[in-house]
Amino acid sequence: MKEMNETKIPDFVRRAERLLVKRGGKHFSGNKVTNDFFQVKKKSCGSVLFDPFKLSWADVAMFYTLKCLTDPTDPFITKYQKNKLGDARLKCLDNAPHLTALVQAVGEQPNIKKWMEDRPGNEAEAF
Repeated sequence: MKEMNETKIPDFVRRAERLLVKRGGKHFSGNKVTNDFFQVKKKSCGSVLFDPFKLSWADVAMFYTLKCLTDPTDPFITKYQKNKLGDARLKCLDNAPHLTALVQAVGEQPNIKKWMEDRPGNEAEAF
């Protein structure tokens, strides 16, 4: 776990921050997300988890990954992993302002916020 805390997680965050900045700093798919599939899907379904014209699935996946790492009460880390990663993970975004902003923006999406509040306590049950 020492290598994970001291090398792997910081390297992952550094690379992700660099990629996000390279793509405009707001979204992993660029700052202007357009996708005809999502437009049709949004019209036909009525309710979507997030607005695909603001976020991409890559943004949501990165949000969840980083949220698991930085939330001291996250059930995936505290229950499933039994907090094997330790507390160093909680500070992994200290030098990643764009990722920090992304996590905050995705977490503020109403349906994502609701899911995070209502999700099962055991990650194995969530999927």
